[in-house]
Amino acid sequence: IDFWTTVHTNFDQATVEYNNQMLLLIKENDENRFYSTMNEINKIYSEINKISPTISVLSKDNNGDLKKDIFNFKISFNADIQNLKDIKLIIIFNYNLEKSFHYNYNTDTMLYLHINNYQGISEVKTIGSLNLVQKSPLKTMIEDNLNDDFFNYNSNQSYDFLSIYEKFNSNEISTEYVHKKIIYPFKSTKEVELDIIIEIPSYQEVDYISNSLYSLKRAWVQYFCTFLPISVIIYLAIQYAYNTKILNSVEYINGEKISNNE
Repeated sequence: IDFWTTVHTNFDQATVEYNNQMLLLIKENDENRFYSTMNEINKIYSEINKISPTISVLSKDNNGDLKKDIFNFKISFNADIQNLKDIKLIIIFNYNLEKSFHYNYNTDTMLYLHINNYQGISEVKTIGSLNLVQKSPLKTMIEDNLNDDFFNYNSNQSYDFLSIYEKFNSNEISTEYVHKKIIYPFKSTKEVELDIIIEIPSYQEVDYISNSLYSLKRAWVQYFCTFLPISVIIYLAIQYAYNTKILNSVEYINGEKISNNE
């Protein structure tokens, strides 16, 4: 029984949507190449050779609850496979957590994937889940868009791959791609293929702070459910004690003794 505990745990599935925002950075022959769907990032990396990938995104709703359960990203691009040693990928998602009368959080989170292989990279297959990471419980009924102004380009600001990664992971809510991967170093073609499967947990643990009225109601219900049975047990015990003459009792009417239960 927690009575006045204000931090509670709920198991929920987030509503996740791909934002059409992606950043791909590779190291080939000791030189960086990149691809980005974000104009602000393109300005920063304007002097770096670009990648021209082919990208397909599939999503599935397995149980018809209008929430995406699986995303499958397939990314392919030409590269010098033997000299391709490092790949970094950021995919940005809109991430919404909502429980009626308790919390409503809408923010941007990311998938970060780092692939490194000194033998070269020709094909990568990963499968994993996009897990919620909380630094603190969600506050009641606060709708937050944590990253709305993050990509508003300002000439006085400089965003690189590392700063984007650090920014998203410094938020109160972030996500981590917990995955397994297979790396194939050699292939006859010059095309690199990334096959990324992302599962959205259907029972994600979410900690949140309940509002005062909910805490009061919860405490009152718990008090009632706890002490009502105790009161009944005490009453029955006293009644049994009198009926079985364990306790002495004397009855009076108008000051006159009429019975002595001994």
